Amino acid sequence: NILNQEDICPLKKAIFSLMPNLNCLTSLDCDLMECFIKAKMYGLGAKWIDSRPICEVNPRKTALSSIHLLKYFYFAGVVFVGQKRWDDALEHFKIVCSVPSQRLSSIAVEARKKAILVGLILNGCEPPFPSYASHVVLSNISQHLKMYKSICQKFRSKSIRSLRDFVEKSKDCLDGDGNFGLANQVAASHAKHKVIDLAKAYRTLTLQDLSEKLEMPGISAAEALLVKMVSLPIKSERFRTRKISPEINIISNESFFTDFGR
Repeated sequence: NILNQEDICPLKKAIFSLMPNLNCLTSLDCDLMECFIKAKMYGLGAKWIDSRPICEVNPRKTALSSIHLLKYFYFAGVVFVGQKRWDDALEHFKIVCSVPSQRLSSIAVEARKKAILVGLILNGCEPPFPSYASHVVLSNISQHLKMYKSICQKFRSKSIRSLRDFVEKSKDCLDGDGNFGLANQVAASHAKHKVIDLAKAYRTLTLQDLSEKLEMPGISAAEALLVKMVSLPIKSERFRTRKISPEINIISNESFFTDFGR
């Protein structure tokens, strides 16, 4: 059955009755996040997270366990992926991999998989682990990420077609992880990141040259991509213009791709 807001209200009331203050995480918060995801209420989920910055845990009063903590930040990351708030999603996935632990959690593995894909969409590279990441995670997680490391290698290879082919070839595995759609967004973002690289490397570039370097079917496809890119909202004033053709300027900056999917 499809959940609606009325179905979630009792769970919200239970959370309010359980938490000692607004910023304290409870054992029910991860259940609420999961409900938001299953109902595809990403907007409501994001509002709930934004309204309650978590800065306290109190296991005795809230029945919170380490699993609840990991699940909450993982599900919060998924909510932000649904909203295409890439920075926030990446930050929450990083928290999952930073929680001190005595053994590697499957939740941390899944969070790192998504963090890699989000990092490619956002910055065009695999995100580094934070300096405070759990040693257990750092020592044991790589063996579970081979396919995602391969996606990073394909991304760095600059061949757009090669990356798309690999994602399609890995569909069953990615579907099993619930990441096929996210991996397709990585493939879609690849061309846009490559345009930024070309804008930094060349003072001028014709649409014909651009379409060839991006492995596109023709000039019209390259032009459509450029029009879409320059129409995206810019969230930072730190930008530079690079002339791609006599008629078209491309704006490039560090946070340019925050709103790729809009």
